[in-house]
Amino acid sequence: EHFREYNRVVLLVLNMATLRVVLFDLDDTLWDLCATMERAHREWTIAMCAHGPSGAAIAEANTDWTCWTDASPSFATVKSELPDIAHDLTLVRRETMRRACVSVLGAAQ
Repeated sequence: EHFREYNRVVLLVLNMATLRVVLFDLDDTLWDLCATMERAHREWTIAMCAHGPSGAAIAEANTDWTCWTDASPSFATVKSELPDIAHDLTLVRRETMRRACVSVLGAAQ
């Protein structure tokens, strides 16, 4: 296997028969990231609401998909408080979501 980078699009070609996999970043290079993230957030909201009043409260407190991105102050807080995971945006996003859940559920008690 090997990687080639073409204008911020990374191709990974596996030498396994005819299998080819294309990997690319999410910066509007090949599709509208905002629309994709908005749809994903709507689905997340539906899933949270299906978990009853607590899930609905968490969804209502986090109505915009950007609350799970660098645009969010809570995202920046997690990165500054946990510098050892700041490079891993998946871990930062999970911790931001965990804190959002704790914040909403703790306030409800």
